[in-house]
This record gives sequence, structure tokens and C-alpha cells, in this order.
Amino acid sequence: MWVGLAIVGGYVVVASLVIYTLLCGQSEFHRGGVIGWLHTFLTSSIWSWLQRVITRLLGKRVVAFFNPCVDWCCYKPNPFMQIVYATFVLGGFAIFLRDAFPLLDDKYLSSYHRLGAFFAVGSTMAVFAYVSFCDPGIVTSKNLEKYNTWPYDNVIYNEKHCATCKIIRPARSKHCSMCNVCVACHDHHCPWVNNCIGERNARWFLLFLLFTALLCTYCTYLAYYAMKGIAIEQKLFTKPMYVRTTGGVKPLNFGMILQYMILQVGLLFPLGLFCGVIAIVMYCFFGFQFWHVVRGTTTNETFKWESARITQKREWKEQGNTGRPPDLTNIYNRGFTANVINMAFPPSTRSRSRLSGPQSSGGKPHRKSSKHTRAD
Repeated sequence: MWVGLAIVGGYVVVASLVIYTLLCGQSEFHRGGVIGWLHTFLTSSIWSWLQRVITRLLGKRVVAFFNPCVDWCCYKPNPFMQIVYATFVLGGFAIFLRDAFPLLDDKYLSSYHRLGAFFAVGSTMAVFAYVSFCDPGIVTSKNLEKYNTWPYDNVIYNEKHCATCKIIRPARSKHCSMCNVCVACHDHHCPWVNNCIGERNARWFLLFLLFTALLCTYCTYLAYYAMKGIAIEQKLFTKPMYVRTTGGVKPLNFGMILQYMILQVGLLFPLGLFCGVIAIVMYCFFGFQFWHVVRGTTTNETFKWESARITQKREWKEQGNTGRPPDLTNIYNRGFTANVINMAFPPSTRSRSRLSGPQSSGGKPHRKSSKHTRAD
């Protein structure tokens, strides 16, 4: 029993560590540390390490055979992670229908939850499908003016020509090497939806994260109260247990009740536990993404600001200065309310007018050169 709980606990710790590493491992705080090393290993070094191991064990021909598969999975748009997500949701729902649905009969939980379960899964899959196939804000020569709404700050963005798309990239846009297109207000390429997250679908991506978290929370809630109802009905919390060594009786301990419940409810217990862990992860990821929104930045820009500050500090010291260098100003941060409005109602959908910033004049970007400019 306790071995099983230890395995589950270990899974939670490892999953949390991996997710935290992937989200925060590139930050300046972790750069050069264990988390930074682990991020580099998971995102770029792991296949090189596996290549060396497989080459020694099976030879170069096996590695050459798998190289195209790795290239397709890791560097080309593909539906693999979409299939994984859909399998988890629909497979979990199938387990729920088999093991939990019979318990939603007004005895342990209201029968209204039967309709609620279908609504929760259906709405989550609908948002997932929409985020997967909607336009993230692809910039082309035909719609360039529509996305040319932000000024260049000449710190993390300056005017630059995209040789692939044959356009002058608007400020805050980025060319995605996976999709091979320029995307306005590019945040990141999400393999789970096989799509870029940009200006026009960032709101739907946040909704997708929230719906997934709420779905997992709902599943955990139903699983917990269904199992609690069974335990109360069978009086497991007060049922006596004979103790052979003393000849007396005592109430069943938590471990024995849990063992009995696992045998009674089939896969409902591990499903509820798994959904509870995923819910915590998804709430954290939602908070991480929304934190970017309220700060007027994106995941892509967060790394750009990290790099710009490192460059600024190095140049500041090379010039013989002491103390802290002046703060770099994010002209795209318009305050909490304006930032949320710009996410919920993207500028490209509201107006063709340019959003001026503190460093712009007359709606045009400030062209003064900067030592801290980073090419986009």
C-alpha cells in the first residue's frame, strides 16, 4: 500500500520538477545552476545523449533510422501531442463513464452531474479544437498593415526583414521555425495544440488552460465524493477491526480504508488522483501565462528581456561604471487593465491605428539606435 503511495508521490515530484524546469529553466536566476542545466538537457541535449547510447548499443544504422522520426516529432508541425491530449481526456472520460457514472444516481452525488460531466468534457474538447486550428495571427504581405500596431522599442525589437516571409516584421512578431510563418505578438509554439500562440489566439489558449484545469478539478471532486459516499454508506470510518495481538478492536486505519476503496471503485481512485495532480499543474501554467499578460509581455519576450538585461549589465561594467545600470523600460506594458483588454480584444481586430508608446512620436516608432538592441 505504502509502496504504491510512494510511487505516486515520486511521480508528482518528478512531474512538477520537469514542468517547472521547462517553464523557468531559461531564466537568469537558474542560468548556470542545476535547473538551468536540466533545462538545456531536456530541450536540446537529450537526443544527442540518446544517440551516443544507442550508437554504442545498437550501431549507427539504428540511429540513422530514427533521426527522421525525431526530426518530425521535435522540429516539424505534427499532431502527435494533440493525439496524446485527446487520448488522455477521452480515455479518462471512458474510465469515468464505466466506474463513476453508475454512482451519480442521487445516492452519493446528484444525477445532474451526469449532464455536467458531458458538458465539461465537450466544452474542453471544443476549446482545444478551436485553439488547434484557429489563426494565431499569421503575418503576410497582404495583411501586414493590420498587424503593424506596436512601435519598435529598439531594445528587444527593431525593424528587421524576414527573408522567408519577404516582409518587414512588425514589432512583437517572430518567425516560428516550426510553422515557418511570422506570427504577431508571438508567445510560443505549443505542441499540445500543434499551433503557435500569438495575438489572435492567446485568449483562447488561456481559456483552454483554464478549461482543462477545471475539468480535472471537477473529475477529482466527483471521484472524491463518490468514494466518500461509499465509505460512509458502508460505515468504513466506524467499522471495528479485530487486533489479534491484543484481542481487542479498533477502527479501520486510513490505509486499510484506502485499500478497500481502491478494490471497490476500480480505476476511479487513480483517475481522480491523476486529475488532481494535472489540475494543480494546469492552474500553475495558467497563472504563469496570465502573469505575462498583466505585465504586458509574452513568453518569447520574457527571454528577450533576460538577454537584454544581461547584455546591458556586461556593457555597463565594460564601460567602467559601478552600481546598477538604469532599468530597461517595457513600452508594451500599458497597465493591468489595458494589457488584459489587448489580450482579450487584440489590436488587429479593433483598429488599424498604431499603438503609440512612451518612446514613439506621432504613432511612429522611435528610431534612435541602442546598444542593447537584440535582433528578433
